[in-house]
Amino acid sequence: MTKHWAVAIILLLSTAASSQARNDDPQVRKELVVSYHRMDVQLSGPGGKPLITVLNDVMAAGPYKDLLIRRARSTMAAGGDTQRGETTKVKTTITKLVVHGDVALANVYQKGDIIERDREGEFGPKGQIHHLIGGANFLDKWVKQSGKWRLLSEAYVSETMYVDGKKLPPPRN
Repeated sequence: MTKHWAVAIILLLSTAASSQARNDDPQVRKELVVSYHRMDVQLSGPGGKPLITVLNDVMAAGPYKDLLIRRARSTMAAGGDTQRGETTKVKTTITKLVVHGDVALANVYQKGDIIERDREGEFGPKGQIHHLIGGANFLDKWVKQSGKWRLLSEAYVSETMYVDGKKLPPPRN
C-alpha cells in the first residue's frame, strides 16, 4: 500500500509542477506554517476543546474534518485528553510545497517526542513509563476557501518510531 502512495505522490507533484504550479510559494508557506504551528501547540499541549477549536478554524469542511473532530470529541469523552503523556512535543515541518491556483500540496514531516505511561501494556508491563520518539511523512492537500488556506486531507506516507531507544517495525497497511 505504501508503494502505491509513493507513486500517487510522485504523479500528483509532477502533474502539479508541469501545469504552471508555483514551487514553494513564500506567502502560502508562511500561512501553512502558522496553521501547522497552531495544530502542533494543541497536540503538544492540552488537546481537548482548544484542539477542536483549531481544527474548526484550520480545516476545510468535509469528511476528513468531521472525522478528526469526532475522534477528538471521543477522546475527550473517554477522558483521554486528561491522560496525556507527561511530556509531549510535536513539530511539523514542510519539506516540499507545490501550489497550483487554489490548491496546495505539502509534503510534511511530523516529529513527536513523548514521555508517557503505558496504560494498555502496548510496549511492556502496564503502567511503565516509556520514551517515544519518531516521525511520520504525510502528503497534505490544502485548498483556499474565502481567502484562507484550509487543510482538506492528508495521506500517510511513512513512519519511523522508537520506544525507549528501540526501533519499532513499520505499521502494517
